[in-house]
Amino acid sequence: MGTTENLLVVESMPKLRMINDPLSSVLALMGTRIICAAVFKAGTDWAMRFPPPDKIKFFVVTRGECLAKIDGIDHQYHVREGDVFLISKQSSFTLAAQELAPVQNGIDMLSTSEVLVDFGGDDLMFFAGHVDLDSISGIALLEQLPPAIHVSADSSQARTLSFLIEQLVEEYLTCMPGAAHGSNAIAQLIFLQLLRSRISDLHDTPIGWLRALGDPNLATALTVMHADPGHAWTLTELAKVAGLSRTGFAVRFKLAAGIPPLTYLKEWRMRLAERGLRDGTPLSKLAETAGYASEAAFSSAFKRVFGLAPTHYLSRLPIADYTK
Repeated sequence: MGTTENLLVVESMPKLRMINDPLSSVLALMGTRIICAAVFKAGTDWAMRFPPPDKIKFFVVTRGECLAKIDGIDHQYHVREGDVFLISKQSSFTLAAQELAPVQNGIDMLSTSEVLVDFGGDDLMFFAGHVDLDSISGIALLEQLPPAIHVSADSSQARTLSFLIEQLVEEYLTCMPGAAHGSNAIAQLIFLQLLRSRISDLHDTPIGWLRALGDPNLATALTVMHADPGHAWTLTELAKVAGLSRTGFAVRFKLAAGIPPLTYLKEWRMRLAERGLRDGTPLSKLAETAGYASEAAFSSAFKRVFGLAPTHYLSRLPIADYTK
């Protein structure tokens, strides 16, 4: 009897499924990988200057504090214990213990294969790493980020970040088998929290899809578009999903994302198709997945976005980009 009751309870529970939400699908498209490269320890009298980074850089401060200054930005960031700091702008930047500390070339100071870089002293410790993105699809994220993101230990994400940072330190200190993989996985979650902080606080986030995700109504429409990009969505359908009038939805979406909803949908379809093209997916399959009735119609749409028909586009790519 008890078994039957338990079975009935299980069968009556609502079915849960993972939704292909916009942020997850964008990160998957770009093959996002977070690499935790090194741990730095230092005292109170140092400064390092770095050339423009070719990748997104991030820093997790686990002890002490430091200053961060990016060329071209008036604001100086004070990064403290428990804070996470990300640099997306391709400009030179300086990290320092204090403003008057003697500045040295950061590249020279970090030219080591050691995971732990010790500048002498134990006042500061931070983890540093970078974000690997697909060389082409990654532009979809880079365009959405402000030059820097600073999430402090007392922010709304503090509880989650504090837990993740503790786990990151534990992976480093214990040196258990798989520690490098574990550290990168935790860093991936920290990076996700940084992006979520932009979605919840959009005052300095550029107009685009990331900004639109911060609007619950628009986020609902974006979710169904990403979950089924090949569907022939109409403005009326998307407005209904968003719980807005047709005109209200169209205006609100364009103000946040910078482009009309159906234009966004077409561009997203083409981003998926471009990646599929490089992965070797046949044109017929790409056309079908993107919701086009023929390869010719698909090729025309692809050319409007990328400037070349699919086969010509592929022939122009460096070999290294084919499977990135």
